[in-house]
Amino acid sequence: MRRRNFLRISTWSLAGLILSDFAPGPDPRKTHRIQMPDRVEVSTENKTYILSKRGPALFEYRDITVELKNEEGSVEIWVQAPASKLEEIRIFWNHQTPKGGRILGDAWERMYGEGKWSGMEP
Repeated sequence: MRRRNFLRISTWSLAGLILSDFAPGPDPRKTHRIQMPDRVEVSTENKTYILSKRGPALFEYRDITVELKNEEGSVEIWVQAPASKLEEIRIFWNHQTPKGGRILGDAWERMYGEGKWSGMEP
């Protein structure tokens, strides 16, 4: 019974992957895979500042400007700080993960054989 169920699910999954290229949908060049952040912070030599949001993708504080641009399926980050010595830029998204939701991740930015499904980790 389990084998039959496995074969049925695998067949439907494969069919979905094959036919997904032919199904009408939004233009992938116009689909944003990542939304713009909710908050941007910068650290200078001796202080941390929360930048004010001036538009959907523009954040400013005094002479510091951080702008995010969707370009060809990626997000570019443009930073200007002519009179400040920046040490760090932190970008935050207020995203609610469903209770019990799991994320496939690793300790680093790539999978080195340690990938696992786990809940949100701070």
